[in-house]
Amino acid sequence: MQSPVRSSRLTRGLAQSLIGLTVALGALAALGLANAAGATATAATSQSGCPSAACSAVESAVKAATHVTSVPQQLTPALQSAAGDILFPPDAAGDCGGVYSTVTLPQCAPDGTNPSAPRIALLGDSEAQTWSISVDALARRTGYSFLGLAKTECTMADLETQVPYSHGAYASCPAFRKYAIARINQFNPKILVIATLAEQFYTVSGKAISPSAYTAALVKTIKSLQHPGRQIFVVSDPPHQEEEPPNCLAAHESNFSGCMTSLSASLSFQNDGAWQSALEAATTKAGASYVNVTPWFCSKNTCPLVIRNTEVYLDYGHMTSTYGVFLSGVLQAALGITDVCAQASASSCNTYSAVASLPYYTQAELAALGKT
Repeated sequence: MQSPVRSSRLTRGLAQSLIGLTVALGALAALGLANAAGATATAATSQSGCPSAACSAVESAVKAATHVTSVPQQLTPALQSAAGDILFPPDAAGDCGGVYSTVTLPQCAPDGTNPSAPRIALLGDSEAQTWSISVDALARRTGYSFLGLAKTECTMADLETQVPYSHGAYASCPAFRKYAIARINQFNPKILVIATLAEQFYTVSGKAISPSAYTAALVKTIKSLQHPGRQIFVVSDPPHQEEEPPNCLAAHESNFSGCMTSLSASLSFQNDGAWQSALEAATTKAGASYVNVTPWFCSKNTCPLVIRNTEVYLDYGHMTSTYGVFLSGVLQAALGITDVCAQASASSCNTYSAVASLPYYTQAELAALGKT
């Protein structure tokens, strides 16, 4: 297979083409968890959407997958497509997923036009991009209006950083973050989901930013998004892999057991455990709710690469959006949203329409980064 575009630890795969995908979503019943809103924020909590029917289904699938060591014939996405499997809601590709040059996303419109519907928003970097259709799917299923704003490699921590894997200020990132915060506050969602990578960042001068500085900067961002009655959730990163999963799977289709990174190894890999602790600390200090996704990817110490014939990772640290759709029900449970469609017969409650992929980089940006 052709190797995906690689950028340091977290590969930025270039999508080969627009990928049409119809994803059948099971009608997983999510528990309605009572969350009392405070004056400016909810009480800090940590959860994984468990116990719930959705969580049980995911945990069972992950556990069963720990015994799978050969690539199934009906793998989705296909090995050659995995690196581009960042999928967006219908008509949102290019409008709500920003690349390096993006500062504003004026054409990005909410999915759902009912003015009286409750609102949910998603904000972040490429992690948020991978969660985009998952959140949109649960929004459609539960009657929410959804707005998602994301920008590749742009941390939501209030930091001025280098252009990732290059030099010089990533000036469009703070500008985008300022714009996105104002746009989210104007949209005024009842629920806000933040998905942003916790990893090593560098100042414009090249100095490493410490986990404690990252925590303080992310607290500042979360507090700027607090509003009476609004619940804010911060989603943890998937456990990272040491080997690039799509390439390793392709090279070891009959037995890929050696490709899987254990959970304990993942936490020590490039100090990821400390960075996830920094992400959780920021969430707690800001009074938001931390969603620990590790049980959705690992059973005990094993983190499978293929679950229910679905390829889990598109690179070292990002899940495929296709797997994210499978997690829509358990994410919904973690957010405490009652599934109003659980007993409904309408097909719109149980299916998801076609989506399209969006490249991480434009060709001009790839050329500028010397990656072509």
